[in-house]
Amino acid sequence: MVHILIPYEVRAEEVENAKSIITAFVKAIQENEPETLFYKSFQLLEDPTRFVHVMIFKNEEARERHSSSAYCREFAHKLYAMCKERPEPQFYAEVH
Repeated sequence: MVHILIPYEVRAEEVENAKSIITAFVKAIQENEPETLFYKSFQLLEDPTRFVHVMIFKNEEARERHSSSAYCREFAHKLYAMCKERPEPQFYAEVH
């Protein structure tokens, strides 16, 4: 499995726009990616400009399909324009 977290911060005036595109993006993932085992977006309570996406893919091929989808590219293009800095994925290994 592939485990990824992507923390990021949007500009304050973009919070509602970000939430709107996140909702549509997560719905597209749920409808089109059966090998994406988990995909959630969270907003930090203490600072609503900060978000993190948490995802688990069945394998590297599932992650590649996700990353190369048209809706992922479109989402990233829109989101990155709202961010203070470019989001950087963090890859994790599960501890057993």
